[in-house]
Order: sequence, then C-alpha cells, then structure tokens
Amino acid sequence: PLKLQQHVLSIDPLSAIVHRNVAFSYLLSGNRKKAIEHFEMSLNMGPDLFGTAILKLNIYQLNQQAAEQIIRFIIKNYTTIPETVPHKITLALLALTAGTESKAKIFVEQSKMLVPDHPRITDALIALHAADYDWEKVIDLLNNKLQRQPLNQSVKLELAYAYYFAQRYDLLQDHLKEYGHSLKGNWRIYLLA
Repeated sequence: PLKLQQHVLSIDPLSAIVHRNVAFSYLLSGNRKKAIEHFEMSLNMGPDLFGTAILKLNIYQLNQQAAEQIIRFIIKNYTTIPETVPHKITLALLALTAGTESKAKIFVEQSKMLVPDHPRITDALIALHAADYDWEKVIDLLNNKLQRQPLNQSVKLELAYAYYFAQRYDLLQDHLKEYGHSLKGNWRIYLLA
C-alpha cells in the first residue's frame, strides 16, 4: 500500500529500492506522474543489495506482477534505455524481481561490456548470487567490497545479512562485535534480532 511505502520512504529516503517500491505503489494507484518521479529517483540512485536481501524476506514485498508491470511501463514510456551501468543494473534487479534471472544476467553482461570494473556490477553479481542462495559467494564478494570500502556502513550491514542468510552465526557474531557499534543507529540491524 502507498501509505506504508511513504512511511518507509520517510525512514529511508536514500534507498533506490524504497523509491522503486513507492513508484510501483503510485503506478498501481493510477498516479503516473508520481510513479515516474520516484522511478527516476530510483534509477539515479541505482540498486542496493539490502533491497535485494529484504525482498528475500518479503518485507518490501514486490510481487512478480508488479515487477512485470514496471518493466512494461519502462518499455512503453522510454523509447531508449540509457546505455549506462546504473540503468542496466537497475533493469537487472527488476528482472530478478520478476523472476527472470536469465534476463538479469543479460543486463549484467551488457554492463560489463560498458564498464568492466564498475562497482555496480559487483552489486548485481551479489544480487544474482543471492537469488541463487549462494551465500558463500555473496559473502566473498561483500568481504572484497568491504576491503575496498572499509567505511561503507551499507556493506557492513549487507555482510551481516549475508552471514545470517548463510546461517554462519559464528561469523555474524564476530562481524557484529567488530562493527556493531557503528551499525547500532541503523534501524535495519534490528531486523536481525
């Protein structure tokens, strides 16, 4: 429901996933102008793994029908999709949400051809491996990302979720001992409790 999505947006206004969900809600309620506004915000922000992990928990529930509607909406209303990695990765995540992993892989491959070492490609690979429940690969990718971005709170949080999903509670406990103090102000960490 739109009201719930607006509340989530007030808590997390910088999440591409939240803006995308608000766009879906506006689209489903018939407010095309607001849907476009929030969808464009989502595209500009790019995808984030946390949204993918939360989709696995169905907290921000995006059903297949909504994902397919937004893909049709994009195709109908945008004559060309910009040839940029963030746009391709956003489409890959939409395809994953719609349950079409093969399309998602195509968008990731197109991104690799544009800018092979773009950081959003790592994000998409993490999402693809999460969709396959290959949590060990997700953990490896996130650990590499954390080494490159040691101050990135989102990566620390995503890694906590990956440990949780992998049922690696020993590693989760160690991770929270090391980084828990910096994550305690983030409402998302409490979902692991």
